[in-house]
Amino acid sequence: SWERIDQWIRKWVRDYSVERLVVLDDVVNLDRERFDSLLAIVEEMNILVEFPNGLRADLIKEKHVRRLKPLTSGLKVSLESASSRVQHEVLGKNLDPAAVEKVAGWCKRHEVPLQIHYLIGIPGERKEEINDTLKMARRLFESYRARPLLQFATPLSGSKLHTLCEEKRLLTEVPEDIHACFQERSIIKTSEFDPEFLKMVADNFTKAVTRTRQRKVIANLTYRCNNHCVFCAVGDRPKEDANINMVLSALRRYRQEGFELLDIDGGEPTLHEKLFTLIEESRKLGYSKISLITNGRRSSYRAYARRLVDSGIDEVLISLHAGEPKQHELLTGARGSYQQTVGGIENLLKFIENPERVAINTTLVKDNIADCERLGKMLEQMGIRRWNLQVVTPFGRAKVAQVPEEDELKLRLTALLTKFSGKMDIQIVNCPPCLIPGFEEKAALDFNKAARDMIFVGQGGENLQGFLSQRRKQDKRCSRCAYMILCPGFYVF
Repeated sequence: SWERIDQWIRKWVRDYSVERLVVLDDVVNLDRERFDSLLAIVEEMNILVEFPNGLRADLIKEKHVRRLKPLTSGLKVSLESASSRVQHEVLGKNLDPAAVEKVAGWCKRHEVPLQIHYLIGIPGERKEEINDTLKMARRLFESYRARPLLQFATPLSGSKLHTLCEEKRLLTEVPEDIHACFQERSIIKTSEFDPEFLKMVADNFTKAVTRTRQRKVIANLTYRCNNHCVFCAVGDRPKEDANINMVLSALRRYRQEGFELLDIDGGEPTLHEKLFTLIEESRKLGYSKISLITNGRRSSYRAYARRLVDSGIDEVLISLHAGEPKQHELLTGARGSYQQTVGGIENLLKFIENPERVAINTTLVKDNIADCERLGKMLEQMGIRRWNLQVVTPFGRAKVAQVPEEDELKLRLTALLTKFSGKMDIQIVNCPPCLIPGFEEKAALDFNKAARDMIFVGQGGENLQGFLSQRRKQDKRCSRCAYMILCPGFYVF
């Protein structure tokens, strides 16, 4: 009886100087009157209390969170699934996900740490419902700092789930290590999912919420350029230079906010007369890595290439879009640009001791994607170690007619990655992982754009993910994809 428990607690605290009470109960707040009485005892006896099995979210009130703040190290609730269908038809728990979010809001307001249990791989669950759960878990983590506790559905001996799995032969192995099954891998396979899919979505979710991202600011120094690329993302902007003092002021602010990396971009940043001043001052501000994105043409002059290397720049990313002059210059709209860019690459490789500090950026469009194997062979022979392949995006001068067909992208990119991955570090940019099966992690550069801010000429700065997401959307395919939690989807022209 509750009266007996009340007596025990008071006796233990008095006789044994108990400082912390751990309440083991399936749903300790199911009886609201009993729960309120328990809190009253804890407050009166001035001890701490923990609920390792968690509380039922839809029975928690804000007053409970407020009362518990000085009494506990944190709260724990279970959602299991964000799908109402799974809640009602599969689990029979009938918990409204909105109740969990409400508790998360209260815990943030009153500064009470919160952990939320989620469960994936439940027989009867659909792939899109698994992704809905992970999306909600990520959102509550990012919005309320509610720590997600993600587990795989695991049948305990004698449970309804165990009986179901046995009857329908859903188990891929005998669950000998229950803890490992809950935490590390699923052992359930249905017509909807298998352990490999569940492990992949769980790993991607972990990356989404725990990956340490170095924060980067990208400063556009000018919109002038000596190339006129047909797909240029800033080609429709006024051909003007940034005020160097405004840029430095923004970079000081970003550095104070913890940004560590700096990319200097354009237009063509080597046309700005204050480029070397910016590099020097940025180094003084403490940026740990400064990169220059350039077409490389000015580096074809040995003296300029030497000065650039001596300036303290950490890496140079050079745009080269084909392995022969005609195709490259068709895309850049500048005669002689191929020879100068290749000459710039050769000079920089000559003056920079570590070839990994020189990388190549290639924008993929219909007109050059078939030529990329020839370009790859040329880069390999030149000693290039890093190659970024960027799919054209719907900004600036780019047109939908320039976008390669998805089937061709998949075919060409997979072939390039198969042929050159052992020889160069290749990253795929602006391309959903589903279009490079077997090489999905090569699209990982896209997954970090939430940690990037961009300074546009004459403007203060904008989050890169937020800017790009205006033209990037997930579609029906994404709802069942193992990379949905990381990938922002397809670009829309």
